[in-house]
Amino acid sequence: MKSFFSLILIFTHFASIAQRDTIAVNTDWQFAIDEKAIGFTESWFTNTIPGGRSVMLPHTWNIEEENQNHYGWGWYQKKITIPADWKNKNVVLEFGAINHTSFVYVNGKKVAENNGDGFNKFIINLNGKLDYGRENVITVAVNNDYGKN
Repeated sequence: MKSFFSLILIFTHFASIAQRDTIAVNTDWQFAIDEKAIGFTESWFTNTIPGGRSVMLPHTWNIEEENQNHYGWGWYQKKITIPADWKNKNVVLEFGAINHTSFVYVNGKKVAENNGDGFNKFIINLNGKLDYGRENVITVAVNNDYGKN
């Protein structure tokens, strides 16, 4: 009986020191307004976003004077290297929230869509969708116009 309790304490100890590997991705996103809604026809998800500027997440373009009345598409893009030794790990991308419609691409391929209210987080499983040990490009197309979606 004594050894049983010892094993539980040991397993509990290992669980308490286990940690999750994370990469912060809130900084250095490229962002561009898509006033003419041409991003999909011009495949912005496969190339560098034209006219992009650096923003930090969380971000909303409607608080910017020049974009406060833009209801439609906006595009975000970030380059990130995922460590090679993460290949056999569970890799997810977590968004705090997106308002309203979004399409998420990794290296030019759609990996998820979401219709959100701007308050609820969602998680995308990226296993098998990344180039481990190399640069990956995450592109997110966002539409904040409830009336056209």
